[in-house]
Amino acid sequence: MKKLLLILVAATMLLASCHRDEPIPTPTPEVHLTQQYLVGVRPDGDIVTTATEDYVWENGLLRNIHSTLSIYSTGSTIPSDYTYIYDNDGNCIEEHYTSTTLNYDWYYTYEGGRMTRAVEMKGADTNARVTITSYTADGHIQALTVERLTTGNVKEYQITWENGDMTAYTEHPVTPAGEDVSYIIEYDNYPNVNTGIPVADAVFDPQMIASRASVHNWQILNQEYFYNNGRLIKTTRTTSSLNTVTYYTYSDGTTGRE
Repeated sequence: MKKLLLILVAATMLLASCHRDEPIPTPTPEVHLTQQYLVGVRPDGDIVTTATEDYVWENGLLRNIHSTLSIYSTGSTIPSDYTYIYDNDGNCIEEHYTSTTLNYDWYYTYEGGRMTRAVEMKGADTNARVTITSYTADGHIQALTVERLTTGNVKEYQITWENGDMTAYTEHPVTPAGEDVSYIIEYDNYPNVNTGIPVADAVFDPQMIASRASVHNWQILNQEYFYNNGRLIKTTRTTSSLNTVTYYTYSDGTTGRE
């Protein structure tokens, strides 16, 4: 019995020693976008506009996006802000946009942690409503209806997801009635630059849902993508009248700005 007790004690000490020698894992904080900086340049090289968006995060939740748009032809600067409000479960329940010229408010309703309704207000007037009617088994928006009260237009959407990305959607015009139109969306293999940003007002436009809620970055035609440190750091787009470059900066210091 004494011998058995000694063996048990030795085994316990050995296990304790093994656990002490193992490194304690340190949680890796989620990397978030902290700034977007866009430069618009004419083909002759003159800068037309710049736009800066600064993202403020608190405890893993996006609280504010402060934007500054500079228009070089007039010398004017237009500031604006998006502010996000959450419930105790981390669901975005209100969103407010303020600028020198426009003010919008959005309100979101949830059931079981999933958004079911969204309302867009301009002052005291209701501009639009969204009703989300179904989700996929893993929690992605699958079907929704968008009502534009200012125009009377109503459209239904069916959305397809694959490996966390919104790969296709079908638009069904209800009012006025029209033919269905389907769209296919392609992605890169890098983490979405918008990771952590609430879907929120994106529910009013399926293309915004693709940009906001997918795991990877939506690849837009005629736009080039540049990466570093496993992340999207810059996009460029060239047209006949304007060339744009957008730089992305993240909370871990990864950036496309020189």
